Amino acid sequence: MAFTVEDLTDLIAILEQRPEWRERLRQILLAKEILELPQLVERIARAIDKLVQEAEESRQWRRKVDEWRKEANERWQQVLSELQEMREWQREVIEWQRQVTRWTEDMSLWRKKAENDFAYLNGSNRERYYRDKAHALFGRLVRHGRDATIKVMERLQEALKAGQISRKEMNALSDSDVLWLGEYGGVPVLLVCEVSFTVSGQDVIKTVHCAEIARKLGYIAVPVVAGAEIPDEVRDQAKVVNVIIMTDGEFDHEYAEQILKRTVERAGSKHA
Repeated sequence: MAFTVEDLTDLIAILEQRPEWRERLRQILLAKEILELPQLVERIARAIDKLVQEAEESRQWRRKVDEWRKEANERWQQVLSELQEMREWQREVIEWQRQVTRWTEDMSLWRKKAENDFAYLNGSNRERYYRDKAHALFGRLVRHGRDATIKVMERLQEALKAGQISRKEMNALSDSDVLWLGEYGGVPVLLVCEVSFTVSGQDVIKTVHCAEIARKLGYIAVPVVAGAEIPDEVRDQAKVVNVIIMTDGEFDHEYAEQILKRTVERAGSKHA
């Protein structure tokens, strides 16, 4: 029989009263995909929400990355600037070191020159002291003393012409600081004296050498070193080679007497 409007109305009333029938009818009338559509829509909505959230997080992350990149660039520019300043500073330091080195070298040269000048002045002052006070100082060693420089130079000229000495030997003896001729025990003795503010081993060697040259001229020569300061090792060296030692005019009388006596006796034995 035909399905009328009244039947539809009755059906709707029944379905309203029986929800389980309504659900069953829906399952019969609607396709599975349509039935699952609400769940799908809900899943899509959740996925969209998640995408939106992830997109927002991504935007925030990109903003942070951009901030980090900007900060890194700024820091890098700062580092480059600091490196440039450091290079400039290094160049300034290098130039300053060059200047300090030149200044140090100049100071070393100046100090060396000053020391040499000071030593020269001190040495000249000591030489003048021993020349000016020669009678008093050397008078305690020999009697009737006098400056023998002129007489020694005459003999040097004669000896050079005769071939007895070399010009180098002539220059060495004539360069002696004091040549003092006197008598010891009635015998003429020539004191060959080398003077320095601080007596060195070189002074000892020089005066011994000059005394040997004087002996070639026929003098009984005794080497002497004199100065304001004489290191102990120089004193020991002088004693080994029989050199009289004077410190600002003071000397060991007994030691000096021994050297003078031994030198005179040795010269007398040779002439005998």
